[in-house]
Amino acid sequence: MLMQNYSFESELVRVELKPVCENFKLLRVLNLWGIRTHDQSLPAQLGDLIHLRYLGLVATDIKLLPRSIGNLCNLLTLDYRRIVGPDYVAGRLPNVLGKMQSLEHLYLESYIHIVTSAKEPLKLDALKKLKTLKNIAAGDWMIQQMGGLSSSLRKLGITGISNQQQLKAVFQCPSILNTSLLNLQLSWDKGVNYDIQDLRLLRSCEKLKKLVLSGKIEKLAPIVPPNLLDLSLKHNSLTVGDMKEAIGKLDSLKYLSLQDAYDGKCLTFGEGVFPELECLALSDMPFLEEIIIENDAMPHLKKLEIDCCRHLKKLPEGLEHIELQHLSIIHMPKRFGDELKQEGSECYKTIQHIPLLEII
Repeated sequence: MLMQNYSFESELVRVELKPVCENFKLLRVLNLWGIRTHDQSLPAQLGDLIHLRYLGLVATDIKLLPRSIGNLCNLLTLDYRRIVGPDYVAGRLPNVLGKMQSLEHLYLESYIHIVTSAKEPLKLDALKKLKTLKNIAAGDWMIQQMGGLSSSLRKLGITGISNQQQLKAVFQCPSILNTSLLNLQLSWDKGVNYDIQDLRLLRSCEKLKKLVLSGKIEKLAPIVPPNLLDLSLKHNSLTVGDMKEAIGKLDSLKYLSLQDAYDGKCLTFGEGVFPELECLALSDMPFLEEIIIENDAMPHLKKLEIDCCRHLKKLPEGLEHIELQHLSIIHMPKRFGDELKQEGSECYKTIQHIPLLEII
């Protein structure tokens, strides 16, 4: 039977996939977004779909992929994210990625376990066409494999880096330091030591547009690439100097997220900083009491999100001078939200000009 595209998007019906694999051998796109199966797995017959270019397994209950997936020699994109189900069970992906040498885009989650062994190590360096490798779990594979990753990489995300050797392997990887990398996301465990000289190599990634760093960093100023558009920092310990000397000089930045990244009581956005910033998200800052926005800071800011900054006493000083379009207040004390709604209060006057206000 001739069919090149097959798509399910149902959360209500449990789907039997074996007939699909047996009857539609010429499929090029198989999108199983949101489906539920009878046994939380894919049938071995999946490997017969050798013409498949795209396999989407997003928000499904599929927790086990067959080894026959390694037969999909023409597959360009494997998207295996957001496993759902009543019980938390890590997804299992057989160690056959090295056979899928046409693969260009691989999207995973940190809790997806690639089943390897001493006799059968992970072979990501065989994927010479790989452009996207997102949310792969760190491991010993990094020591041997990082140096051989595809020079075509545009997006790379590694989660759960557990020791200094793994982190060092990242910054010794030619694909990290090449001029084509656009998106880099790294997270490392609490207590992982690093060599600041390794992190300084990020400065050479002049084409990097998006950077997510989740982990302890003592000093940010020497490492931030200059041309970022999107920066997210999590679990850092930023100082006033970092805000001024490192982040504040990113003139092209459009999105900034700081999550548990600042330990001070007062966060100041100095005069003229972030001339192009459009979205600012501040979350999980337990000591933050005051935010000050000085003259001409963030003149193009459109959205401000404040989430779980429970000691913040009031809205940012200087917010009234910004033509904000969207203000989102999330998980804040009830008194904070009540004051925003109280007609005649200073907070109420500050937000009157904002078209969209969310208090969650």
